[in-house]
Formats: sequence, structure tokens, C-alpha cells
Amino acid sequence: MGKNTTENSKKLYKTYIFDYYGTLVDIKTDESKPELWKHLAGIYSAYGADYTPEELQKKYSELCEAEEAHLRKILKVWEPNMELEYPEILLERVFARLLTEAENHHETAATIEGKPVRLLSADDIADSEWAYMVSNTFRIISREWYRCYPNTISTLKTLKENGCKLYLLSNAQGIFTRTELEMAGVLPYLDGVYISSDKQIKKPQPEFMEKLIKEFDIDRESAVMVGNEMKCDMGIAAACGLPGVFLNTFGWSDKKIEEEMKKINVTTKNVRVVADGDIAHLLD
Repeated sequence: MGKNTTENSKKLYKTYIFDYYGTLVDIKTDESKPELWKHLAGIYSAYGADYTPEELQKKYSELCEAEEAHLRKILKVWEPNMELEYPEILLERVFARLLTEAENHHETAATIEGKPVRLLSADDIADSEWAYMVSNTFRIISREWYRCYPNTISTLKTLKENGCKLYLLSNAQGIFTRTELEMAGVLPYLDGVYISSDKQIKKPQPEFMEKLIKEFDIDRESAVMVGNEMKCDMGIAAACGLPGVFLNTFGWSDKKIEEEMKKINVTTKNVRVVADGDIAHLLD
């Protein structure tokens, strides 16, 4: 496949829709770390919910699955004509339910936003600063590293200077992704941000991108999707009639890239492959 060879290269688009993690920023997380669940169990204990670290991790997984099952049901009511394959939960609801649904509690004088914990519902807690704190604590401890790729900011800056519109379409949790967008310095360059937890669906569900296209009146003929995942990023682009730029930040071999492209029925006619993953090649 060569260095960065495609039939769709060397074109400056008017609109760029970016994935975030693995595309604009390099991140590694490990949610299985024992110290993560030990620390979180300590926080929950301070608010009257008693878990061992192991119990908390198990309950967290169970509630994530329960929230997804619930979301599938209610979205069928809200959007009955949409075949929901990829729902996206609000993680803050999981953290709230972990507090209200713990099997073992003890009396506590702790309050959340001035109210006794025992008087609050999961919905009350999910909308509180407490949920923000716990969600971001979870993220900070599970995060091994987080940084922009070397040419991210300079590339975004150049695209903006050329009059391009830049949008984010990310499978992520808004409660901590917005914090990370601020930390990375990416936010000022974006004309719109679509995070899957806010919309309750995620890539490669076509409706997720269609919502973005409709809200910002994006011209498909002059827009492109940029991402580092073949199915989620290039797949959703193809489903919505947009070309794609695949940044190979995972270091896949040419053979692996070709195999993944075949799975979603795309070719170099509609997907440009940047073999070294460097976002600066958008400016070639």
C-alpha cells in the first residue's frame, strides 16, 4: 500500500470531522488496576456505601450492562424507526447507582450539595458535582498517559487558518472527555463537539453522524471523516456518504489495513490511508 498512497489524497476539504482518542490525542487507560477500585471503594465508604474493591468492580460492570439494556428500550420509544445497534450510556448514572444501590450501607453525615445522601435519588446524584468528581477521579486513576500527538495542534491551527470547519465526533463520556479536551488545548479549534454519551448512540451507528451533519448543515461533498478506527470511523463515514482519512496510529501492517477495509467494504477510492498515522499529512 506504500507510505501514504491512496487515490483520495492531497485534497483540502472545507469540513473535517475528527475522531478524538487515537486520532487527535494519544491515550492509554487501564480500568482493571487494583488501586483504582481500592481508591473508589474508599470514596464510596466515605459516603456510606460499603464495598470491597472487588465487589465495586463487579457491581460497576453489572450496572453498565443494565444501563445499556435500559437505554435500548427507551430509545426505541423515542426513535422507533431507528435500529439501535450501538447505544451509549451515561457513566455518571452508573456511579450514582453504585452509591444508591449498594447492598451494604452505614449511617453517614456526608451530604451531596447540602442534602443527606439517603434522601437523594440516582438521578439527583448523577447531575451533581459529586458525580463529576467521582467520574473524573475514576478517569485520572485509570489513565496511564494522555497527550496530543506531536502535530495535532499545529494541523488544526493551519486548517482553521485556511477557513476549514472542524468538528468532533467521538465515542466517549462527556463528563470527563470535556475536561480532557480542555487539558489538551483542542477545544478552541472546534466548531462543534459531538460526544456519544450526550446523544446516547455511538459510532458506527450512522444516525450519530447524521445528527451532526444535520445540526451544522454540513455539505457531504466537501467534508471528510478523520479517524484511527476502521469500523467506527471509516465505517460510519461510508454509511453517511463521506470519504475518510484513516490515520494508522496503531501501527497496523498493510495487510491488516487491507483486511479491515474489506470488512467494511471500502477501498482507497473513498478512504485515504496515512500509513505513519501523522495528522500533519492532512495538509499534504
